[in-house]
Amino acid sequence: MNRAKTMIAVVMFLGMLTAAWTQEAEFRTVIVRNDLAEGGELHANVEFRLPGAPAAMTLASAVCHLRYSENLAAWPDDPAVAWAMGPDLGYVDSVIKRNGYYRIVINGNGVNASQSLIQPGDPAGWDADSTWQTLVTLRWSIVTLSAGHLTIEPDSLEAEYFLNPANAPQNGVNRFLIAGSLTKTEFADPCKASFIISPAVVEVGQPISFISESTGAKSYEWDFGDGSTATGYPISHVYTTPGEVSATLRITCEDGSRPSDTDVFTVLPAPPCLAAFTVSKTIAQVGERITFTSASSGALSYEWHFGDGSTGTRRVATHVYETAGTMLATLTITCYGGTDTSTPVEITITPPPSCKASFTTNPRVIEVGQTIDFISDSYGALTFNWDFGDGATATGYPMTHVYTTPGEKSATLRITCENQEKSSDTDILVVVASTCIPYFTYDPQAICVGTVVTFTGNPEAESWAWDFGDGTKESGQQISHTFAAADTYLVTLNTRCSGGRSGETSQQIIVLASPKADFIAAPTSGPAPLTVNLTDQSTGQPNAWTWDFGDGQQSHEQNPIHVYSTPGVYSVTLTVANACGSHSVVKENLIQAEKVIVPEYDYGTAALPPVRHLYHPAASIGAVVTSETAAADLSENDGIVLSDMMPGKSASLQVIVSQNGFISAWIDYDGNTTDWETNPPDNVVAAQSIAAGVQTTFTFVIPSTAPVSDQRWLRIRYSIGQLADVASAMGFSDRAYGEVQDYLFGLTPVELSSFTAVSNQGVIRLEWRTQSETENLGFLMYRAETRDGAYEQISEEMIPGAGTTATAHTYLFEDHNTTANQTYYYKLADVDYNGRLRMHGPVQIMASAPSEYRLEQNYPNPFNPETRLSFSLKEAGFTTLTIFNLNGQEIRSLIAKHLNAGSHSCSWDGKDQLGRTMSSGTYLYKLRINGFEVTKKMEFLK
Repeated sequence: MNRAKTMIAVVMFLGMLTAAWTQEAEFRTVIVRNDLAEGGELHANVEFRLPGAPAAMTLASAVCHLRYSENLAAWPDDPAVAWAMGPDLGYVDSVIKRNGYYRIVINGNGVNASQSLIQPGDPAGWDADSTWQTLVTLRWSIVTLSAGHLTIEPDSLEAEYFLNPANAPQNGVNRFLIAGSLTKTEFADPCKASFIISPAVVEVGQPISFISESTGAKSYEWDFGDGSTATGYPISHVYTTPGEVSATLRITCEDGSRPSDTDVFTVLPAPPCLAAFTVSKTIAQVGERITFTSASSGALSYEWHFGDGSTGTRRVATHVYETAGTMLATLTITCYGGTDTSTPVEITITPPPSCKASFTTNPRVIEVGQTIDFISDSYGALTFNWDFGDGATATGYPMTHVYTTPGEKSATLRITCENQEKSSDTDILVVVASTCIPYFTYDPQAICVGTVVTFTGNPEAESWAWDFGDGTKESGQQISHTFAAADTYLVTLNTRCSGGRSGETSQQIIVLASPKADFIAAPTSGPAPLTVNLTDQSTGQPNAWTWDFGDGQQSHEQNPIHVYSTPGVYSVTLTVANACGSHSVVKENLIQAEKVIVPEYDYGTAALPPVRHLYHPAASIGAVVTSETAAADLSENDGIVLSDMMPGKSASLQVIVSQNGFISAWIDYDGNTTDWETNPPDNVVAAQSIAAGVQTTFTFVIPSTAPVSDQRWLRIRYSIGQLADVASAMGFSDRAYGEVQDYLFGLTPVELSSFTAVSNQGVIRLEWRTQSETENLGFLMYRAETRDGAYEQISEEMIPGAGTTATAHTYLFEDHNTTANQTYYYKLADVDYNGRLRMHGPVQIMASAPSEYRLEQNYPNPFNPETRLSFSLKEAGFTTLTIFNLNGQEIRSLIAKHLNAGSHSCSWDGKDQLGRTMSSGTYLYKLRINGFEVTKKMEFLK
């Protein structure tokens, strides 16, 4: 904020007072301008004249003091409080930092000296400069503390003070205290240009109001930044092309100066012109209110046709049908450059009930002391009995009522109809103390110790009293405050409005300090694989954690669980961060994962006929699988890759072994594991030699009679001994090292021809194509940060498949939650009608770094009950994503933490911070990071 300089010109004469003076001294003060707002200026002339004084008098030593007090009535005697200067100090600058009351005190001794010679009637002058930082109050008057006579006679904008010093002591001290108010003192605002736009989100074709918040303006000149200009006020403008524009307001002031204000904003393209709407009910009775809500895109105006000859023009319209029947309701919208009409919606109106109680109030927003009309929409009522929920009751209709206390009131109408039939209706009414509801905002949202926080109270109030919860209290609409310690503070604002109405509101403010990292781990030793629980014990309320486990793995969880798979000694590092800083701690040689003795034999699964090989780590099919007592999943980690297994199709088995040896394989097509050796189709790979270190592919044909998705076993035997060691599907082979692997798989319902990944601006686009599908329910997407890591499902819902088809289909999925330069692995699972999964992949890709900060339009929009918000960050930083209503009030904080560069997303369920569902309407969502801000709007349909 600009802070102007304040000039207080104090002109005085303080000479030796003698009994020879026969005329009264005149002290004359004229205020020519007084603007006490922050950054304003105060100009004053103070003259002290002595008509008929001696021909030559000397100006004695004098001191001016500016004193401060919080109490309007009590003033301390010590003058040296806020500011002081004298003839030996020259010009002195001082800063007034507190709200309150100030006064000027002039002290001087009358002595014969030769500092400054003046003549009778000439003014002596003194200048003092000071800078006002806050709203202050100056008061002017004059008294003498020595013997003498004083009279005060205020007159218009001037005030004359007559002092008779006849009885003053020779060479005495006269003290002049300026601490009162001049009659009709003029307060003038500074001339300043300022404006805002409404709405805050600008689109092509949308009328934009340019709202001046200027002061002291005589005329207005507008440059809208698109080649268009205008003069005058009020003013609005329509932009016809999208892009960034720089709009400027220049005003002309009384003194001829021409200050200006400029705002840079982005004009968004006009959305597509598409008419659509929802209705609160499609079956209703005569007389029932039905709400029609536009869900259109790009609409500038609305024209409703309700099907009974009635029309409406609001975005949200209510209508009451007076006759029964079937109505066709339509909505026609006018957009920038065209119109569109919605698909008709059929509304069925049934005859009204014979007896039904119903009522509303006018107005809907109820204040204490306001006369409220209770409007009956009842049917068949002969009598009316009202209970207003505050202890008062009444009968009859029409009806009004006045509430005397605020709060929730449960109002009830009970009616009696023909044949003594009865009905009732209850409505919960909220009675407020006044429309001057207290509230405040603060900025920034992330507060650290020492951060200057700007608190702004509701502008409807006339006075604001703040209690910041740390012992500090201030007054004024906008206050800057700094918290000295990390804590949670309850900031309270008391407001007072016209007519004496008052209110109070409070918010908890969390003040953070830079965090300090610390943690514990348990256990810290044991056989590998060793599972370790790490518990964060950091102080300073961190909201971001980075663990380095010392084995090449990291985590960002607060309290992770990590498995050390390889024996060794590991150091663990924890780095914590919040908006105020970061800190790291390293615990050297903390974890000891001990080597485990390898079992002697490698077994197949217990579900099949027993088989085993003598174990040695150097004789394996890819990665060694020991003591298999359950089915392993099909994974290339085990050195085995199966192609898609479809009945009647050719299939393949790819194998890599560690040493030259022998191999064979069987598939249990008929579910009888005892006939593997007598049923030739089961032996898909006959016993044969295999070379080490290269990928060997075996091909075979799946019988056309094999049932789709039926679970079947695959057994593979490998030995570095002799061909006879792998000739049988069962039995022990203990004379040479080898391995057996058993897999349970299903004949896949999907024939996949491609599975690819592409990264653009931090978003990873995954695309796959099927050649055919059989009983395919759909697909799920999984992701891991390492090829052998844990794959987590990232698709929130199943991606629908095509069922059974011989036609090729292409599918797409986008991952919006990525970290720049991080490598990801994706697996695709197809799900059959029996719920069984078949994994494909993985595909590997590195997420590209976004080149800009970007906030996407939420999807879906309009939405109910939930929508997803996606954004991209070109750099890491503390990030906030916040929901606001159109009044600028914060509804929900979705994200407030440190995020890495990359793409991110989250969802909003239409609820506020307390879990309450919001009303239908337009809401804003704002992204902030590293000084970047962007806001978009969305529609919530309740």
